[in-house]
Amino acid sequence: MQPAEHAAEKAAEGFNAGEVIIGHVANSSIDHPLIHLPKILGIDFSVTKHVFMIWLVAAVLFAISLAMSMFMLGAAWSTCLDIGGNHAGVVSAAMNTSGQVGSIFSPLMVTSLLARTGDWNVPLFVMGALFLVGAAAWCFIDPHRRIFD
Repeated sequence: MQPAEHAAEKAAEGFNAGEVIIGHVANSSIDHPLIHLPKILGIDFSVTKHVFMIWLVAAVLFAISLAMSMFMLGAAWSTCLDIGGNHAGVVSAAMNTSGQVGSIFSPLMVTSLLARTGDWNVPLFVMGALFLVGAAAWCFIDPHRRIFD
């Protein structure tokens, strides 16, 4: 069979890029880099299968966490409209500002806790606890009761 015929046959069967990539990653040795990159100052920046799999897992987890945080946006902004009525802009601005205050203090909290404990788990646990407190706070919001009458 000629290479062109073989390629045409594979194209007719359907090409699954995911299988090819995962097959190549799974069948390569630890020492064999998947992507050859130059050495800079004696450090080899080539990508091995383990680095690739870590990147892949990190990208998937990041995408899932970003999607999960975006699912609540519709409910949050519509609650501002419900409880704010004619003053929904003020309520929305207050919610947005309080969220930004958290983003200002978050890096300070992380660096402070990391300097005190030397452990990355502590800031992650604190952030997780703050997310739980924020989720619990939604239990006390009645979207049917207006702030301004």
